[in-house]
Amino acid sequence: MGNKVTVLNDHDVFRGLYEKTYRNAYYMAKKLVSDESLARDIVEDAYISLFRRLEHKNGTEAFNKALCKFVAEKCFEDLTSSDPFLFKRCANEVGEDIYGIFPGVKNCVVEIDVSNKMVSNSIKMSMGGLSKEQYMCIILLYCCNMDIEDIADVVNTDTLIIKSKLNDGRKAISEKISILCQNILLVRDIAPFILFTTLLSKDIGNVKIPVFKTTSVYSFISRELGGFGVEPEEMDADIRQAL
Repeated sequence: MGNKVTVLNDHDVFRGLYEKTYRNAYYMAKKLVSDESLARDIVEDAYISLFRRLEHKNGTEAFNKALCKFVAEKCFEDLTSSDPFLFKRCANEVGEDIYGIFPGVKNCVVEIDVSNKMVSNSIKMSMGGLSKEQYMCIILLYCCNMDIEDIADVVNTDTLIIKSKLNDGRKAISEKISILCQNILLVRDIAPFILFTTLLSKDIGNVKIPVFKTTSVYSFISRELGGFGVEPEEMDADIRQAL
């Protein structure tokens, strides 16, 4: 009887952590690799690998950071298999390091009334003209809240290159969003890039989370790793409250 209770507790802990971390990681993977099934496989592999390393014992925030970095690394591996010079071609570029002029914009979201389809289309249109490097930097920073240093580590380049690509990408997106505001979205009095981060947040929120009971991830943990390995009292307070 005691073992059964432990399994149920493991299942609840997994559900809480999975539902709190899946959306951003899967959204990032889906945006970076062209195959949705590959994106799902990358994310599931990430969960299994991180559970093996007991990353879940460090709490939700630390686990989410490790998850996003793992997924980003695997996506970068896939991207460089078809474009081996990704970011390498930027090694000798001298960009403008003005990253600090947008304080707080990374987490800034405002209320807007826009359909889900319009949100998705606006994201595609606003990012359509970016270089591969700009696109990846924007996704990693604004989708998964990754640190500049972690992004540079993932793509094996200097932080100044990352900041330069972010600045160039934000300028290009702001110009596109300004046009969309006037002609399609009909949204006024919102700074263009803040509108972009709002649209991105809404698009991420629309990601459907697979039913955790049927995921191969939890089955693997229960069968191969002997359970999740965290007792209920060790859970983050926000996960306990959500269950």
